[in-house]
Amino acid sequence: ESTFITMPWFPYLSNCRGYDSNIQISKLLETHPNCTLKSKEKTEPIYWYRPWASEPTADQCHDPTSSLAGAAGFSQDSGNGWREWMGISVTCRFEEELVDQSAKYVYWYEAAPETTLFYLTAEPWDRATFAGSGENEWGRDRQFGELEGTKDLISVNVDSTFYGR
Repeated sequence: ESTFITMPWFPYLSNCRGYDSNIQISKLLETHPNCTLKSKEKTEPIYWYRPWASEPTADQCHDPTSSLAGAAGFSQDSGNGWREWMGISVTCRFEEELVDQSAKYVYWYEAAPETTLFYLTAEPWDRATFAGSGENEWGRDRQFGELEGTKDLISVNVDSTFYGR
């Protein structure tokens, strides 16, 4: 039995301005106006075992107007790297029922700090891989399952500063 499902969009986020029912990961990162892309030839990764020893040269997404910057104590004049840290803003509306929810479940927006919500793959995957083949159902191809526990999966966790906001 499979313990995962893989999607080419961000889970939990829907009904977002500029997107539709789902935010395709590639569309967000490759076409958002606050993202700049570097060609593969100009990309310089950090050294895996000593990430503090070098600065990466890679795609970047940041929103210098984000209201979260001030909430985290970052300011444009502080020189503390807030531009690189803040990412981008996307405005969404909840589609989940927010009233009369069962206490049986903890919803993603109620998760405790440092909870892993989902994973991103370090490398892009062809859309056809999501379709699965043979015994593998959609989003459950064995190739994705083999990534579990490797550095090829990047966890997306609830931030200890911004949880519940």
